[in-house]
Amino acid sequence: MICFICKDNISSMYAFIAHLKKRHDLSTYSTFRCMESNCKQSFQNLGSFKKHLTRKHFLTQPTQPINGTSSSYQENINQNIIFESNATLNCFQECSDNCESKIPEVKKFNVENSLNELFTSATGFVLKLHNNNSFSRKNIIEIQEGIQNFILNPIVELLKSFSNEYFANKNIEVHNVFLSLISKCRNPFYYCNTEYKLFNWLQNNNFLESINEFSVNNEINAVYRDGNLTYDEDNTKGVLMPLKFQFQKFFESGDIFKNTILHMQNLSEENKISSFIQGDLWKQKSSLYPGKIIIPYFLYSDDFEINNPLSSHAGVHSICNIYYSFPCLPWKESKLDNIFLAGIIKSKDLKSFGNEKCFQTLIQELKSLEVDGVDITINGQNKKKFILFWELC
Repeated sequence: MICFICKDNISSMYAFIAHLKKRHDLSTYSTFRCMESNCKQSFQNLGSFKKHLTRKHFLTQPTQPINGTSSSYQENINQNIIFESNATLNCFQECSDNCESKIPEVKKFNVENSLNELFTSATGFVLKLHNNNSFSRKNIIEIQEGIQNFILNPIVELLKSFSNEYFANKNIEVHNVFLSLISKCRNPFYYCNTEYKLFNWLQNNNFLESINEFSVNNEINAVYRDGNLTYDEDNTKGVLMPLKFQFQKFFESGDIFKNTILHMQNLSEENKISSFIQGDLWKQKSSLYPGKIIIPYFLYSDDFEINNPLSSHAGVHSICNIYYSFPCLPWKESKLDNIFLAGIIKSKDLKSFGNEKCFQTLIQELKSLEVDGVDITINGQNKKKFILFWELC
């Protein structure tokens, strides 16, 4: 028997099947080609290939197994390829035809869709790296380049050499298509090999929304530049996260919304107070919105210091972060991961300009959430609106 891959001449079918599986790592559903008597027919699975060999080229096989082949494997092979009469052969041919007709139709391969799935999967891998605080952005770029240069490029070159060896002189059309495909697979980090591309991909797929940089105070002050006194604009700014977008994405993920509403209903039926929504304050506030879905959330601020080796309380580079959390989540969702960032402002600006100037943009956004609510999509069809009631801590 002639191997269609390495062209070796194998002594028996048993050895031939073992050769294909062990040396060329072919599986039951690999593509096989017949090289007997210049047949060159192709088959989509091993069963059809063995039936073809038995029916068209060999009627009997030796009964002794090759070295290393188990007796059970020999018996299975014998049941497929040894025939004692023409009646048995005819019966096998009928069964073979019926079995081949029942092979499920293979879904048509789409190159663009498959490449897009590859690029999306690679982008998901990069996002997991960004989510790990142990890696800097520079580290992540180096990891991407290392994977591409030391793993993917050698694989691509190997596949190109394989295609040049087996396809170039036999099927030039398949050869060209295959080369084009593997060349595109050389760079799976196409959507995320720069920060600009990554942010664009996240925004285009509705995974990210731009933050709002707002002005706290804008005035003209005297400053020294190159030893000369001059006047320049001094614009103090803060950062506000897209709260409506964050709320929407959080409650659309998994069963968060359904489980939260169910948990709130269960708490309202209990006599023992274990949550904020069981208290009189929440009952008083929720009574103002009859017939509406209302979810409470708490906001609080916390200062921390960066880039200051002198003292942890010096306050030179102190940052005031504003966080929010939901006191009505199910117990299994009450974790640190579900405390979210709402805004950022410098602590010294908060002391210089006061709460009113620093928080007025945030308060306007909170009022919009309370008046307009948030639209969420459940199961891709059902849209529900709920209102968020907030408390500053």
